[in-house]
Amino acid sequence: MRTRSVLAVFALAAAPALAQDAVDAPTRLGAEVYELTTVVGGAEGLTVEPGFFSGNVRGDCPLEPNLQNYVGQGAVSVPGFTPSEEMAAILNAPASHYPIEIVSIGIGWSSPGGGQPDQLESALKLYSAGLPNPGNPQFVAKGPVLVDGAINEFDLTGFAGNRIMNSGPFTASLEFLNASINGGPAPLHDNAGCQIGQSAVKVNGAVWLDNCSLGVNGQWVIHVKYRRTECGITDCNDNGIHDPFEIAQGLAPDCNKNGIPDECDIANGAPDTNMNGVPDECEPDCIADFNGDGNVDSTDLAVLLAAWGACP
Repeated sequence: MRTRSVLAVFALAAAPALAQDAVDAPTRLGAEVYELTTVVGGAEGLTVEPGFFSGNVRGDCPLEPNLQNYVGQGAVSVPGFTPSEEMAAILNAPASHYPIEIVSIGIGWSSPGGGQPDQLESALKLYSAGLPNPGNPQFVAKGPVLVDGAINEFDLTGFAGNRIMNSGPFTASLEFLNASINGGPAPLHDNAGCQIGQSAVKVNGAVWLDNCSLGVNGQWVIHVKYRRTECGITDCNDNGIHDPFEIAQGLAPDCNKNGIPDECDIANGAPDTNMNGVPDECEPDCIADFNGDGNVDSTDLAVLLAAWGACP
């Protein structure tokens, strides 16, 4: 994903020199510097970070589809930001999903020509409200290092702080440590037209303004990955494995295809006359029809004779 056009939107303070390469970050931000997970995808699409997938054996709720307001991968690079300013997306999950846990934040970042050094910025933030004023951040991860020409995906799960949103809309932002200058790497928007209430800038680090009021013709390329904290995950046999995952992997039979392991159906009262761990509803209607072809004949007798003797 390389951008080909540059749109200078913000006529703010004069831009100081671009920050040094992120290798010098500890001398500028001290012990609070962390290199977060960087790129996991670009124009080819993003991937799910390891450990979070539908049917996770740890019992976590699966990741939901990305929450984002932008379309495509981003089209326009926007210089003009100054230190302490923030670019932000105002996002909202379906009402039935709340409360939700924010797992990661993706940031679109590119220069017109590409190939610029990785750049350290100030922080990723989560706010529990949207515009006109998100309030104070409830979560801050300092020191994201952004790679030019990609949507950078940052894993937030290793950082202390509250990533649970009890309702929406909420706000996800990137705070700048450096000025973004013409020709250098900068945030991306989708150039798809501005929609009120979906993207914002904290101008001069003090006042929140909607993108539309600033003349930005699109939504910032920002998304979050999240999962519900209450998703109805079941583990009926208390073995620490999500039942649908256990069934899908062949670890537990589910002969009647009801999404419940057979052993749990039986424990909950399903008849098992033969005491073989198979609910009666899954047994042949005629118990002597060993091969299940609907007839009791010499073939069934051959099956019986082949099994004649001590029962293991």
